[in-house]
Amino acid sequence: MCLFSVIIPVYNEEKYIGRCLQSLIVQTMSNYEVIIIDDGSDDHSIEICKKLQNKFCRCSIVSHVKNRGISVARNSGLKYATGDYIVFLDSDDTLSPRFFEILTIKIKEYNYPDILEFLMNYIEID
Repeated sequence: MCLFSVIIPVYNEEKYIGRCLQSLIVQTMSNYEVIIIDDGSDDHSIEICKKLQNKFCRCSIVSHVKNRGISVARNSGLKYATGDYIVFLDSDDTLSPRFFEILTIKIKEYNYPDILEFLMNYIEID
């Protein structure tokens, strides 16, 4: 079992999903699984996900026949999650390479809390 389950709802995000998944591939720790929820995409988002799926030790893709919304997609991901902690990541988000490393340190430092809250930086990329 892994420490983190990363749930990524995907709906027509072919412009961003590759960058999102690449930010997971370069993590300094591999104590996570990735659960991609295809929420009825009709672009090339899932083809991009499938190409990058082989680079993850633990990655699965769950498909919805039609778009049901981000909340339903996240709840679908929860059904498959095996990690101790859930990370909801939007398909247009990226993580710093040491995200899971730092998060693991903080979890131990604060004696395995139930919930973690942290800040983010917004960087607009053309």
